[in-house]
Amino acid sequence: MIPRQFGWFWLLLLVIGCSAGEELDALKTPRYGAGKHAGAAYCGTCHPHIFQQWKDFSRHSVAMSTPGFDELLDLTTGNPILNLLIGKDGCYSCHGSEAAGAGVDCETCHGPAPQGVEIMEAHRTHYTPRRRLVMTLPDFCSRCHELQPLLSTYSDWKNSGVSERCQDCHMPVTETGKRFHGFQTLVRNPGLYDGDIVVSDIVMRFPVLQMTVVNRVRGHAIPAGGPTRVLALEVTLIDPDGAESVRRVETFAKFAKLFPFVGVLPTALERDTRLGASEARNVTFEFPERMRHEILGVRVLLRFYEVPEQAKGDIEKARWVSAPVFDQTVMF
Repeated sequence: MIPRQFGWFWLLLLVIGCSAGEELDALKTPRYGAGKHAGAAYCGTCHPHIFQQWKDFSRHSVAMSTPGFDELLDLTTGNPILNLLIGKDGCYSCHGSEAAGAGVDCETCHGPAPQGVEIMEAHRTHYTPRRRLVMTLPDFCSRCHELQPLLSTYSDWKNSGVSERCQDCHMPVTETGKRFHGFQTLVRNPGLYDGDIVVSDIVMRFPVLQMTVVNRVRGHAIPAGGPTRVLALEVTLIDPDGAESVRRVETFAKFAKLFPFVGVLPTALERDTRLGASEARNVTFEFPERMRHEILGVRVLLRFYEVPEQAKGDIEKARWVSAPVFDQTVMF
């Protein structure tokens, strides 16, 4: 018999479980060809350049070894309700096989090496057809890069009207004739957005400082990804002595609305301030009248931050910050 004081807890748990149902089951199911992995190094014996690109540049290769993944595991398994409903299976459903322990490796996307089949025969019957018929489809990447309402990269692309697929931008064909397997991510390619995210028309009409932030990426919003990704517009005033003083920040990100009873399970978006594909957005900052003669110029920075999900976009709690993708000083 359940003690009276625990009655409401178990009733709540039952309601949550029933309402989540199929969505949570799908979340815990691997979104790739699960099975025993021979390992990326095994594939690398014949594909050394691709293996090295994956190892050196791809965030897929460290999908299980980043602070963000550790935080995700802790959040999910550390809460009794979340652990029951989602558990670590929900984390590994996209981040790769726990047994393989190698993040998102070759076999995560291409499929595990068929057991007992000679490798060239496996290529003829399994890998080559899969690559041509499945992996070139626009929605192939959406299996892990679309998880509404937190992840909407595929939806962004679909709504942008751009004809190029995810693979065309993130896996361009290299001089070897093979596609790049570093996947063009900012964390491991610092110059990825150079010239694509800029600030223009910086004008001070005291007390208002105004400017336009432009996302020239045509295929998806910036930042791509979920609430842990933040683009920050940082404005620092320059005083008559040439010193940087007052700093103001505008952030572009998704802000999750958390499930009220569990405290960490996102169920909806509180707001979405990301820069849409090809969007140019006017941003203004207003300063007090007393500062009229204290502002000689302004330094404008754009940087990406990665923050813990529970930090709600607070860049002061960031675990990683990029080099500036835009950095300009304007004197008035």
